[in-house]
Amino acid sequence: MLKREKDSWARQLVDMIETVKLLSRPQGASINEIVENTSVERRTVFRLFKTLEKNGLPVHEVATGIIERQKRYQLEEGAVLKTPNMAALNYDEILSLYALRGNMGIYSGTMIEESIDSAFRKLGLILPAGIRKAMERYATLFIPTVKAAKDYSAMQETIDELHYAMLNSKICTITYHSFHDDTEKTFNIHPLHFFERDGGLYLFAVAARFGNVRTLAVERILSLEIAEQEFTYPEDFNPRELLDSAFNIIFDDPIAVTVRFSADKVRYIKERRWASEQTITDEPDGSVILEMKTSGWGEVKRWLLSFGPVVEVLEPVKLREEVREELRAALGVYG
Repeated sequence: MLKREKDSWARQLVDMIETVKLLSRPQGASINEIVENTSVERRTVFRLFKTLEKNGLPVHEVATGIIERQKRYQLEEGAVLKTPNMAALNYDEILSLYALRGNMGIYSGTMIEESIDSAFRKLGLILPAGIRKAMERYATLFIPTVKAAKDYSAMQETIDELHYAMLNSKICTITYHSFHDDTEKTFNIHPLHFFERDGGLYLFAVAARFGNVRTLAVERILSLEIAEQEFTYPEDFNPRELLDSAFNIIFDDPIAVTVRFSADKVRYIKERRWASEQTITDEPDGSVILEMKTSGWGEVKRWLLSFGPVVEVLEPVKLREEVREELRAALGVYG
C-alpha cells in the first residue's frame, strides 16, 4: 500500500485505540484529554464518538461534580469489557494478524478457524468500518496452499482435547494407526506441541512406555482419552532445534550429505535453505556442491531422487549406492 495511505490508516487506528483506552477509564475522559493524547481535533471528537457507536461502542456523558467544569465522557457499561486487551495492539500488529488470518491452510473447517473468526469479530469492534474493510482486503492478498493438504474438519474434538491436555500437562491414552506396519496400537503419551509440515498437522509427544519424543500424525489418532494424571515437561527438549535439525519430519540419526548439482539448478539451490547447517561451494564448471547436516535418511533420498540426472550424490557412499539402485530400478520399469 502507499505510505501515505498506511500513515492515514495508522493515525486513525491509533487515535481510535487511544480514545477507547481513555473512555474505558473509571473517570472517563474530557474533550481536552482526548485532544491532548491523540491527533484528533476538537471539532471532530464527536464525529469519532459516532464512529465508535457504529462499531458497537456507545459513548455517554458522565455525571460530574459541581467543581468539575469540563464535561466527561465514558463508554457505556459493558462496552469496556469488549476491548480489555485489544487497545494495546498497534496498527502493524493488527495488520500482521490479518495477514496470518489469510493463510489458514490446514486449519480450515476446524475449531481453530472458528476461534480465530470469533477473535476477529471482537477485534472488529474497535476498528472503524473503513479500516476494518481495508484490513480484510489485506488478508485476501495471502492465498493458502490447499493442494495435497490434509482435511482436519472431522478431527475437531481430537484437536480440542489435545489442546486441553497440552495446556494442563495431562497424560493421554491414544489408539494410533501406524502407517509403517498398518497396525493399530494403544499406548500412553505426554502431548507437547503441534507443528505443521507440508499441509499436515503433527504432534510432538513423549511415548510414556519408551520415554522418548515421537512424531505423531494427528489424523492417525483414532481415539483419545485424557487421564487425571499429569506429566512433567522434559527439561532437555527443544522443539525448534529438533525441527531445524530434520530435513522434513523424520528425526533420526544425523547425517552429513554432500551432493553436486549441475549448472542449470544452481539458482534454484542457492535461493533456498535446505538445512540449518549447510554450505554451498561454486565449482569451475558452473555446478555447485551442497554440504549439509540434517536427519531423515529416507526423506533426503526421496528429495535427491526427485532431481533425476541433475544431481550426483558424493557422500555418504551408502546413500550414493541406494540412489543408484533406485534409479536403476526405475529405469527397469520403462524396459
